[in-house]
Amino acid sequence: MNKSIYALNWLYLDLNSYFATIEQQVNPSYRNKPVAVVPCDTDTTCAIAASYEAKAKGVTTGTIIRKAKKLIPDLICIPAKHELYTEYHNKILQEIDKHIYIDYVLSIDECACKLTGKYQDENQAIKLAKEIKLGIINNVGDYIRCSIGIASNRFLAKVATDIQKPDGLVVIEKNNILKTLCSLSLKDLPGIGKGTYSRLLYNGISTTEELCKLDAGFLRRAFGSILGERYWYMLRGIELPDIETKSKSIGNSQVLPPELRNEEEAKIIAHRLLQKAASRLRRLNYSCKGLVLNISTIDQKHYKETTKFNILSDSISLADKMFASWNCLISKNKIKLIKKVSITLVNIDFKHHELKQKSLFDDATDDYINQRKTRERLSKTIDELNIKYGKDAVCIGVLPTESKKYHTGTKIAFGAVPISQDFNE
Repeated sequence: MNKSIYALNWLYLDLNSYFATIEQQVNPSYRNKPVAVVPCDTDTTCAIAASYEAKAKGVTTGTIIRKAKKLIPDLICIPAKHELYTEYHNKILQEIDKHIYIDYVLSIDECACKLTGKYQDENQAIKLAKEIKLGIINNVGDYIRCSIGIASNRFLAKVATDIQKPDGLVVIEKNNILKTLCSLSLKDLPGIGKGTYSRLLYNGISTTEELCKLDAGFLRRAFGSILGERYWYMLRGIELPDIETKSKSIGNSQVLPPELRNEEEAKIIAHRLLQKAASRLRRLNYSCKGLVLNISTIDQKHYKETTKFNILSDSISLADKMFASWNCLISKNKIKLIKKVSITLVNIDFKHHELKQKSLFDDATDDYINQRKTRERLSKTIDELNIKYGKDAVCIGVLPTESKKYHTGTKIAFGAVPISQDFNE
């Protein structure tokens, strides 16, 4: 193959135990101690991040706090501060940008940079990586560490970041790709989750070495999609173009603490989540044609109600749709104690400037159209006031208490980094 395929094309940076590390950065008394970052202060929740001191004693992301405290009686549990993590995320990106252009921000704690020119030389790439690490320590936070992977494609560079943690620096060269991969388990590879892992086992593939020996066609059949064929190329260090994706939904979900699991309190939380989603919908100049409500109960039962409509973006009309779905689910299934609620606006698209014709599906009288326009203007005005005066300066419906505001505040989702406007919704 062409030698350029195997050049060191990518530098991938993964911040180590990011949420917990930032807590240790801003509060030195937490350093060198087991720390778990949690959604809320209750033993029934789980850790959304753990420091390396906690990981060493068996507490990792997803560990139930009641179990974690049995493993580590002196475990420090800290409610998540998503705005703080986003602030440090931006500072870190600004520092990295002093050294090299950032091509992809993959999540709150991961980014990838294309290596060009002299930096495709291994020694120069390593020197650059060390300069980035030192820049973060000197200019952002002395306790912040990252692992950096360098390889011919973004996939292998990401794999390299997981080989040595914390504070790692690993180069996967062209002559040691397969040797390096074969030392890893299948679950160590990006893109192999629980479902894919089960499919691979069903097809007789239990090790990375076996995976690497298969041809592209077999991998496609084993994965059950084109991803398997792409995997064949990625395993060999070949860079493939990204698959374009387009978001078709906007939503929020929340696991409720015990004191908010009754139907009345959960309904207020659901309404608040709906308002946040609707505000983001308008900020992105979208409208939607459907709403999905999901309710999970404490006995692990799951209920779903989907509502379809013409085109909506205002908070009042969307709330009407959500409350109708809510009342239907609650009464039909006699739901009492609710563990989790999720609101998703679906079939979203760029908003049309005006309602150009009357709908065949709604009661589109002139009064209806005028009401729609009035509600849209009102919703936009509320958005503007909340941006100017702060979140929930103006609220439709019941004003959330401070506790409910916390539980419905903007969170950092996998692969999605909030921007400043998100924290005003």
